[in-house]
Amino acid sequence: MIQTLDRTTGTIKFLEFEGQFRKTSQAAMDDALNELSAFKDEWAALAIGERIQILDEMMEAMKEVSEEWVAVSLEMKNETCGGFGEGEEWASIWPIFRLLRILRQSLEDIQQSGRPRIPGLSRPTRRSSGQAAPVRGPRSHRPTS
Repeated sequence: MIQTLDRTTGTIKFLEFEGQFRKTSQAAMDDALNELSAFKDEWAALAIGERIQILDEMMEAMKEVSEEWVAVSLEMKNETCGGFGEGEEWASIWPIFRLLRILRQSLEDIQQSGRPRIPGLSRPTRRSSGQAAPVRGPRSHRPTS
């Protein structure tokens, strides 16, 4: 069931989507999670190079399905391509690509130096420091007195 906002009345509509898509049962989701859990030790035992290869395969697979993912999501919401809804769908996919890229970079860092590189300054104490959040915005966004 998909929940959308009816822009004409301001009410929430619940849509049943018929066709090639079906609801996933709780039992099927539990089975998938159990299977994932069953292979966690195998994942932990993989060499870093093998993990990087899997992440590369995941990125390629995401590239292959991303346009269809957006199109199906728009269809399920009864929205058309080119509008705000399409941008919203792409905005939900790009963080997946970013996460895969960051995970891959962390694994490469571990492969090269034994630990992930944290952007920031390295101190003589062998501790690293990095900016966790912006402390100052651009000058145009600073409050004026």
